[in-house]
Amino acid sequence: MARISKTNTAPIEEKSINYIPLIDNYYFSADSNNYILYYFNRRNKIDIKTKTQTNEILETYDMIGFYSDLESLIKATIKYLNKDAIIDGQVSTLKECVQQIVNSTEKLMKMLK
Repeated sequence: MARISKTNTAPIEEKSINYIPLIDNYYFSADSNNYILYYFNRRNKIDIKTKTQTNEILETYDMIGFYSDLESLIKATIKYLNKDAIIDGQVSTLKECVQQIVNSTEKLMKMLK
């Protein structure tokens, strides 16, 4: 999937953040003020000096956004899942977009049971 990093990236080695799996490659955590949505990303590491890709895989959590409540975070996640499906070509009509939203919502609700 072609994904643009939204803001800062936090390396996986950083253990001080408790990343909680949400759905697909989406995770969340919280601080004293907000819930924070992340996208787990794997990509080839780039050598800074030569600006070429190395054979090493870099795993990061790309910070997507801050939300005051869990409901807003879940709604945003569904929105991003729908955008991902459009970008990947899995969805090409309005009906498929709506069905993608329904499917994502159902998948999240099943996780809560």
